[in-house]
Amino acid sequence: MVSVKPVALLFGILVFVIFCGFFTLSGLLSEYSFGVTGAASGTTNVTVPSVAAISLIVDNVDFGTMAVNDNNDTTDDSPPPFRLRNDGNLDVNVSINATPLWEQDGYNETNQTYQIMCGNTTEWNCTPESITSFQNMPINEPAILIISNLTYQAASDEVEVEVNVTVPPSEIDGNKGSVVTFTASQA
Repeated sequence: MVSVKPVALLFGILVFVIFCGFFTLSGLLSEYSFGVTGAASGTTNVTVPSVAAISLIVDNVDFGTMAVNDNNDTTDDSPPPFRLRNDGNLDVNVSINATPLWEQDGYNETNQTYQIMCGNTTEWNCTPESITSFQNMPINEPAILIISNLTYQAASDEVEVEVNVTVPPSEIDGNKGSVVTFTASQA
């Protein structure tokens, strides 16, 4: 006859092994998260590059017909001044230079016959570092800073560039034109 003691002992060992196996398996499941909890996490990264970009909303200033010694400027919006917008995603400084407007030598660079300045708008006021009174346009020279710290925020990203011209006393007749270049850089 079989003794009850060894069977009870084998049964006890079997229960112990099953019990230890269950806790080991449940520990592995929670450690490796096989979807038991229903939660997961991850990371998303995005890099947005800095962009200094401007556009001219009004890109032509037409003074029409003027006589020798006539003076006109854009401060009265007749004609409208250049209107510039910051289309980038950072504040910018804007520099300006131009080709000659007049055919007579000396009137483009040294006399007050072709001038520019920063003009306030309902969106943005020129900063003290900007040119806020008429100054001679730099002709065929390195550009000068005209607008400082123009913001990129949509509600305040537009500014005017006012132009003042006086026809020199001995300028010959005909159409006159100048190519104005605006350059933006990070403020």
